Amino acid sequence: MIFFSWSKQESRRYAVLTKNLLEEVFGRTDLIWFSHGSVESGTGLFEFISDGIDKCDSVILFLTRENLYNPWLQFELGSFYSHRKERRIWPMFFGGERNKNTTPLEHIRLCEPEKAIFASIVEFIYESNRKGKDLPPLDTLIERLSERWEGYIESLAEVRESILQDDDILSYVLRLGEECDMKATEGNVYRVDSGFETYRLYDYILRNTRSRLWVFGRKNKKLFDRTNLQHFRSFAQKDPSLFSFRCLFLDPSPKNTNLTNAQKKSHFETALRTCIDDAVDLLEEVGMTPSERIRFYRIVRNDAVIISDNTVFFENVRYDADMRPMHLTGTGFFLTSADTCIGRHFLDIFTDIWENNSFSFDETNG
Repeated sequence: MIFFSWSKQESRRYAVLTKNLLEEVFGRTDLIWFSHGSVESGTGLFEFISDGIDKCDSVILFLTRENLYNPWLQFELGSFYSHRKERRIWPMFFGGERNKNTTPLEHIRLCEPEKAIFASIVEFIYESNRKGKDLPPLDTLIERLSERWEGYIESLAEVRESILQDDDILSYVLRLGEECDMKATEGNVYRVDSGFETYRLYDYILRNTRSRLWVFGRKNKKLFDRTNLQHFRSFAQKDPSLFSFRCLFLDPSPKNTNLTNAQKKSHFETALRTCIDDAVDLLEEVGMTPSERIRFYRIVRNDAVIISDNTVFFENVRYDADMRPMHLTGTGFFLTSADTCIGRHFLDIFTDIWENNSFSFDETNG
């Protein structure tokens, strides 16, 4: 049997998807040892897990950023090593990039959920069980894996994306900091490995913002997407003295000398104006006055910044060889409190641009 080692709910969701995949490939449910989180009455947890380890000749560790430092996974891995002289272990890392310098399992080479890796898992299970169980030919198993692989990868992606919806990002990172034995204080700046300026991130922010949303963007296309209409309707109903929405766009007018360096695409200026028109239409539709919510900048933007209530999301703008800013969609980003030094720094930058270094619709002919 193959032992599935998971810890925490994100890891469990990956394990369940993988269990379903392999059971469909083999057409059997007796090849995987999987704990659903319940232990029979009268059975100690240690004995329960040890019994499962005794029955298995291989293990998959379902590792995420959230559980890399979990001692229980390390216990299961150590127990497996001590129980088996001939063993096969796949420490599988799900869910984005990791900090390779701070991983307690760094002495073990971690792998990612790739088709070739899973083909080797299928082959190992087949070779370990073909004498005692009625299994299809290996070629048939690999063919079944190939047929289901795309759906499996899509399901993994849905789990990763749902983390932004299902969990409070700041709380998630604070928990990660605690498990890394870091001081999870408001003075910390945290790194999230992916998801910046995505539709899901904006949906998360718009759903959870209560008193302040300031965006230092460029085209702000995803922010003003029609799927966010209901969020803006709720903003329009808020007391203006208790809620502040401000958005900075790159100035599309010829007066902006930085516009030509904004992007390689020749149609960028047209796309920028279209995004501004869409933002104006959406704001007017919900009853918010665009001239009070939107202003335009001509300076070089060094950071993309989103300030939601007391949380600051930001990422450095990177440039290509031609000194044109690169796309930020889907990249990693930083997260901090507006009460930290860096948080106050970005608040001050946004306020200064809004009040002293930005332009109105009339001034840009926007």
